[in-house]
Amino acid sequence: MPSLLDAHFHFGIEHPISTLGTSFDPSDALPAGGIVNGTHPEDWPNIVELAKRHPQFIPALGIHPRKVNKCPQDWLEHLQAIPKPANYMIGEIGLDASPAFRSSLPTQIAIFAAQWQRAQSQQRIAIIHCVRALGPLLKEIRSTPASRPFLMHAYSGPVDLIGQLIDLGAYFSFNLQQFHMRAKRIHSVISAIPNDRILIESDQDAMECILVSQNSENSYQTKLRRSYQVVAEIRQQKIESLIAQVERNFLQFLECPSGSSYS
Repeated sequence: MPSLLDAHFHFGIEHPISTLGTSFDPSDALPAGGIVNGTHPEDWPNIVELAKRHPQFIPALGIHPRKVNKCPQDWLEHLQAIPKPANYMIGEIGLDASPAFRSSLPTQIAIFAAQWQRAQSQQRIAIIHCVRALGPLLKEIRSTPASRPFLMHAYSGPVDLIGQLIDLGAYFSFNLQQFHMRAKRIHSVISAIPNDRILIESDQDAMECILVSQNSENSYQTKLRRSYQVVAEIRQQKIESLIAQVERNFLQFLECPSGSSYS
């Protein structure tokens, strides 16, 4: 039976992993597997420690575009120094030109370019956040073509750019929070994604969910499953079919050998 996989979540943005204690077992609270994303050198140790304890989670280490003004100048040295599994990714990286962050766009572009180029030089998957900045993002991607697939996390851009992004190597993931904003547009975007390029995410800080709402309707698992349910409804398919498709796509995205599984 295919399991729920999470293409993009966080862990311990505000809390150290020690908050959960050494006996923490994620089997009931977290997905069967997925990509856990860092946003700043301060949360990278949590990401790496979770992956060390539970290797079904692949760590992505990066500087989030909304945190570039808090980024230490020696962030690359931090990235090089922190112990990492061989399969680590670069993320969450990207560009954000929404009103609150537009003024930092030149800095965002410089930091994104450095991280993107590192991902390509090391043939690593990149996890990308992009809000109102697809033009400059595409310019950077085209200047250094992708050596591995990359993920457009919570994609909400134009439908007519989906094909161009796929040609460059993109997969696309969606989460429950997106359906509360621009619902009609998101429906069109989700319907336009080819079957073999769609993934599902929670975009939740899983530790925060565990600490405050593990047994409520707002639990991590409930939100992730609801994301699957809503996407299945939009694409007019059974949820079991979507779960199986996402598992196939996830393994293809990772370029896992045939028969590999997170079960």
